[in-house]
Amino acid sequence: MSIIKLTNKKTGVVYVYESFSYWDPQKKQPRNKRKLIGKIDPETGDIVPTGKRGRPSKAAADPQTGEAIPQSEREELQMLRQRVLHLNKELAQKDATIHDLNRKNKTLESTVRRFRELAESVSGTMQNLLHEL
Repeated sequence: MSIIKLTNKKTGVVYVYESFSYWDPQKKQPRNKRKLIGKIDPETGDIVPTGKRGRPSKAAADPQTGEAIPQSEREELQMLRQRVLHLNKELAQKDATIHDLNRKNKTLESTVRRFRELAESVSGTMQNLLHEL
């Protein structure tokens, strides 16, 4: 099972699906089924269930074992999914910050290198002038 986010290009709404893999005996290939969980609230980043399709059924089953999942565990899974989405969002922000800081660091290193070269040049020129005097 995995979580998939799809953006509606017309409305900009991000929908969240659970993707389940299963074996198709007719085509003799693995296939996927998706179940709508809900959509992401743009302000909080939380998943908002959408209608009956987004709510888990009372007898929701574990896709691997086929056993029913109790309501408390389904709620806990939903909270964990929301937490994972939130952490992924934080991770993306931190990755962007690291990328920006690395770019700034390279710029600063280049500037320091140019100042050193300039200082060495000025120092060499000053030494030559002192020797001439």
